Amino acid sequence: MPTKPTRRRALIAALIAVPLLAPGLALAQAPAPQAAAPSAPAAAPAAPVPAAAPLPPSDAKSLEVLAEVRKALGGDARIDALKTVSFEGTYRRVMGEQDIAGDLELYFGFPDKFQRVEQLPNFGPNPGPRMAQTLNGAEGWVGPLGPTPGGAMFRFGGPGGPGGPGGPGAAQRRGGRVDPTTVVRRTYQRTTLALFPGSAVATGVSFTYVGKAESPDGEAEVLDAKGAGNFAARLFIDTKTHLPVMLTYQDREPRVMQFQRPQRKEGETDAQMRERIRAEREAAGPPPPPKMIEYTLFVSDYQDVAGVKVPHRVTMQTGDKPTEEWELKKAKANPKLDDEQFKRKTSN
Repeated sequence: MPTKPTRRRALIAALIAVPLLAPGLALAQAPAPQAAAPSAPAAAPAAPVPAAAPLPPSDAKSLEVLAEVRKALGGDARIDALKTVSFEGTYRRVMGEQDIAGDLELYFGFPDKFQRVEQLPNFGPNPGPRMAQTLNGAEGWVGPLGPTPGGAMFRFGGPGGPGGPGGPGAAQRRGGRVDPTTVVRRTYQRTTLALFPGSAVATGVSFTYVGKAESPDGEAEVLDAKGAGNFAARLFIDTKTHLPVMLTYQDREPRVMQFQRPQRKEGETDAQMRERIRAEREAAGPPPPPKMIEYTLFVSDYQDVAGVKVPHRVTMQTGDKPTEEWELKKAKANPKLDDEQFKRKTSN
């Protein structure tokens, strides 16, 4: 996945190697507290899960750095005037031997609406489906928009797929599966912190100043960010431009999307086939626990969107291998976003 060599890329490469970055940011969650078993046979109501401890306030140095960031991005007035944003562009993703590319759409409705839509490759003679990750307030969902080609079924297998134990969101499951709300909210938090660090979403994050990471090509201010739901990341800000250049975090290894066309047995109805497939998956049991790895997200190519500087190129990598790249080609400031767009579809 080629990228253009720039001073910023050289700075980023050097920053990764400095000793300051050695500690990882573990995001694995502890199991949710369980109510003690009652001593009497009669059922007792479950003890309520304690509310999460409030986040500590950001320290003074972090607030000073973030004030410079907001000024560099365009100033408080312009940032606060940006209520919704949409992007059209392309993505390219490398997963093992697979190289996938397609159209990408991003929709932001601050502070709690988000949708990421990817056009998947052709499925045989049919165009691939449009897959979405959507956050609508307190609810998140993942799935296709509209019918899937040829009645295909999608299964996210491998580490971190449905039913995968451990890792972020392990304590927030529904019916043995990782709660999609947790997954989508984390995607939203990371994407927003990288693209819009001065937005209202960032105000719900607690920042701690770590220090400066120095290299022969420059230096960056480093902030640790923590938020609700065990969200954690590390933000790097160029000391000359006061613009973010990098975000690091830990998460599961990339999931592998498998395309499966259901095979109908002779005389089997649609309902019977669905029930059989569900039973086979349950009998197979959950996959092994996912491996946690560190991700690095680079942002560059800042362009004005209604007077606010927003990066239009995002590159992600694990170790020294690029795994995904976004190129945002068209942006709209404050478009009207229909609430129906963010509501869960009956098929998801």
